Amino acid sequence: MYLTFIVMHDTIAFCHFNNNTFFGLMENLWEETANIFVTFNSFTYTAISSFFAVIFRLFFELTHTLFVCTAQFVAFFAIVFWFFSFLYTFFVSVRLENYFFQKRTLLKGKLSTI
Repeated sequence: MYLTFIVMHDTIAFCHFNNNTFFGLMENLWEETANIFVTFNSFTYTAISSFFAVIFRLFFELTHTLFVCTAQFVAFFAIVFWFFSFLYTFFVSVRLENYFFQKRTLLKGKLSTI
């Protein structure tokens, strides 16, 4: 979209258009369009700005891809971490609590008999 804006802006700014083109007074569209005068300077300016727009777009796509891949990588391992944390909490820690609870009750029972 940015590239299209640059090309259209440069076409309007650096090409010679007859006033009839913009005010709808032209009798034949093909004749008026064929009279557009493109100079070497206007073409060069358009090509250079389009080149920088393409470089900017490439840089944007590379950084966007890097960001998205990094974010998805981090999100994946966050999901895995919380999933295993959930499994540990509800399966392993409950058994450990029951084990130590039984140890405490046995120890209390032995201490109370002394």
